[in-house]
Amino acid sequence: MRKAFLSGTKKSAISRTTRVHNNAEKVYSELKKLDIMKKWSDNYHLRIVLNSYFSDHLQKAVFNIKEKIGQYPQFIIAGPIPQKTIKKR
Repeated sequence: MRKAFLSGTKKSAISRTTRVHNNAEKVYSELKKLDIMKKWSDNYHLRIVLNSYFSDHLQKAVFNIKEKIGQYPQFIIAGPIPQKTIKKR
């Protein structure tokens, strides 16, 4: 009779799920305390390097992306770098 109330899930599976949920809650609360996203946007930059390996029909798309990403100050876009420079490196 008692097993029918658990609807087929074992006690160990339930406790494992509870543990995972509690750990996730701890992580989320720590992230909120640290305010990671605000610090990241204030202090860190993501450097995006575009190279000229793209074919001609992709160049236009690359420059469109560069313009859109360039609106955000935390992203630094370098490039496109000529292939000769890449080969020298």
